[in-house]
Amino acid sequence: MTKIQDLENKLRDLYILKNDKTKSAIFDILDKNIDDIQKEINILKSKKNSSTKNELRIKLSILIDKRKNTECLATYTSLNKEIREIRFELKELEGDIKYLSITQINALIKAIQKHSNFILRDKLLVLLGFELGLRASEILNLKMSDIYLDSDEILCRRLKGSTQSKIEVSSDTMKLLKIYISEEKPTDLLFSNSKGTQLTLQGLNSIVKRYCEFAKIPKDKAHYHILKHSRGKWLAENGFSIQAIQFLLGHKSIKNTMVYARFSSSQKLDIYNQLRNTPNHIKL
Repeated sequence: MTKIQDLENKLRDLYILKNDKTKSAIFDILDKNIDDIQKEINILKSKKNSSTKNELRIKLSILIDKRKNTECLATYTSLNKEIREIRFELKELEGDIKYLSITQINALIKAIQKHSNFILRDKLLVLLGFELGLRASEILNLKMSDIYLDSDEILCRRLKGSTQSKIEVSSDTMKLLKIYISEEKPTDLLFSNSKGTQLTLQGLNSIVKRYCEFAKIPKDKAHYHILKHSRGKWLAENGFSIQAIQFLLGHKSIKNTMVYARFSSSQKLDIYNQLRNTPNHIKL
């Protein structure tokens, strides 16, 4: 058992002890012990993360050098995959996975309602990006043939090695989509710019940045990909399983899904309480 595991077990026992006590002076002692142990755990985890990050950075540098010097397409593709996975791990360790709260997404929709000349289109760009967990390039390539109006599903043709699948959207979003299709009458690509041609990545991100500014959303969150992370975070917070999140976001590797499933000490305590209160019917 590692030092961190030992401390986490002690922390769990203290929480259990605290739950079993009525409010009294011992609460202050328990709270202090809990705080001290949590601080020690955080310090140890920080040191461990720092060591892991250094190892990953060294490995990343080696792989990038190898990629520069290879002339074999298969090797280049394989190295690219490894590099992407390591970069994602680094982002996870550094806490760089940012997301929008539902309140912020509502503020974004309100900004579109107030300031857009293409209200239906821009609302759908946000709603579908969130509900389907689509990347910018994926939503820009959505076609009419990907829309299944009878079943309220959309075929998500995901890129970067992700899994393609049909995903159901909410009834409110589908109603909005049907109105948009009826009014705009797209024949091939679902979304277009003011000139009737395909929206570019730069154009899409400019749209998002503009409404984020109106909605007072921080600049480091003002990009389209934030919607995919926001969906992952929302699903995790609302109790969806890792497998469900993996399917809904189209992740090929479960590693990419795990970033949305971090448990805090209080969440762990809820799990322990649930376990204690659920009979297993095993006779000893």
